[in-house]
Amino acid sequence: MLQAVDTGAWPDRDSQASAPEINHGLLSATPAQVDPIHQLECTLEKHTGMFDKVLQAELDSKTAIEAQLRAIPIENGFLQEYHAKLTRRANEAESSLTSIRPSLVVMRAQLKTLQTEVRDQKARVEDAKRCS
Repeated sequence: MLQAVDTGAWPDRDSQASAPEINHGLLSATPAQVDPIHQLECTLEKHTGMFDKVLQAELDSKTAIEAQLRAIPIENGFLQEYHAKLTRRANEAESSLTSIRPSLVVMRAQLKTLQTEVRDQKARVEDAKRCS
């Protein structure tokens, strides 16, 4: 577990809001941009969004293939072959979705847990700053 230690390295956000800041060589960075907790929150949010996009892309692919299948009248050999090909693609998409969904769900839950822990830690740091 992390412990909050005030080293004086981070500027007070209220008192330095209008002053130009120099933090770790970043001439115009705001406290939020150099705050490691804020950076971690942003990274977690980005990865959560990426997982959601992958899952949605798989669902969209499966839905599109199924729509194509429903639109094909099976009347001749060529269409039957095309229908079979699309059926295989739909099954592959379903298999892919089935194989990655549990991993994505677990990863997303872990990211949400991390976000909660980061917010809690940030609140503890802010409380420690106010108390000192």
